[in-house]
Amino acid sequence: MMLGIIATSCSDIEVETPSFEARLDKLNYKAGDTVRFSFSGKTDYLYFFSGELGKEYSKRSIFENDVNGNAEFSFNSNVSGGTVGVNNIRVLVSNDFNSVYDKTNVQNATWVDITDKVVLGTTTTNVASGVVDLSPYQAEGKPLFIAYRYVGSNTQTTAQRTWTIGAFSFKTKHADGEVYVNATSVSNATFTNVTFDENATQWTVNSASLTHVGLAAGNLDDDDWVISSAINLKTAIGDATGVVTLRTLNTGFTPSSFEYVYQTPGTYKATVAAVNATSQGRKDKVTEFTIVVE
Repeated sequence: MMLGIIATSCSDIEVETPSFEARLDKLNYKAGDTVRFSFSGKTDYLYFFSGELGKEYSKRSIFENDVNGNAEFSFNSNVSGGTVGVNNIRVLVSNDFNSVYDKTNVQNATWVDITDKVVLGTTTTNVASGVVDLSPYQAEGKPLFIAYRYVGSNTQTTAQRTWTIGAFSFKTKHADGEVYVNATSVSNATFTNVTFDENATQWTVNSASLTHVGLAAGNLDDDDWVISSAINLKTAIGDATGVVTLRTLNTGFTPSSFEYVYQTPGTYKATVAAVNATSQGRKDKVTEFTIVVE
C-alpha cells in the first residue's frame, strides 16, 4: 500500500490537492456506538486513523515521547563445537558509547556486563534469554547500546565454542501505556564488528543472526565485539499498524462513507487523510475530528 506517501512531506511540484471532504454529524458518542463518516469528492489515496493508542496520525512515521521509557530486550542463543563447559561469550550494555566503532572508543566507554541477567544456550537448540530489564542502566536523554563480546582464552590448549545469537528484540515501555518497538532483529539494531586483536576471526552479521565461529586449540587468544547502533529510548520508527486504508489507485472509487466503533471511553483525535500523489509530487488534505466517547 501507499502508506509511505503519508509519512513524507509535500512536494513543491504541482499536483492537485484532493477535491475531497470528510464530515461527521456529531462528535459525542457512547462506547459501542457506530461513528459514521461521510465523504464526498475524489482522492487517489484515503486513510483513516482512529486516534486510539497506536492508531494516531501524528505518530504515523515516528513515535516520540518527552522522556525515556523503560527499555528491555531479549534474544535467543545456541552454542556448538569446542570444549563443553567453556563459556566464552559476554553480554554488555552502555549508555555513553560515542558510536565510533573502534577499539579505543569502545574501551573508553563504560560497559556493564549483564551476562548474569540472561539465559544462554548450552547446546545447538535455541534458548530464549528471557526479557532483560535495562532501566537500571539508562540515563535521561541518552541512548543505549547492546554488545556481544566473544572472548577466546587459553586457546593454545582449549577449543572454543561457536555462538549464534538470533531473535533479537528491543522495546521501550512508557508510562502512558505505549510500547515502542525499537528493533525486531539484529538487522534493525545494525550491529557492527569491533576487533580487539590481530586474529582474523570476527562476528558474522546476517539479517537475522550474529555468529562467531569457535577457534580450534592452538590459536591465539581472541577478543571480538559486535555492538548495536544507538537505540533512542524516546523514539521509534512508526509501523502505522493502526491505519485503515480506505482507498488506493487499485481499489476503485473513493467511498462515500466509513463506519467505525470505539469500544473504550475517552477523547480521540480521528484523522481522515486524503492524498493525491504521482511521480511528480503529492498533495495532502487532512481532516481531524475530536471525538468524545463516554
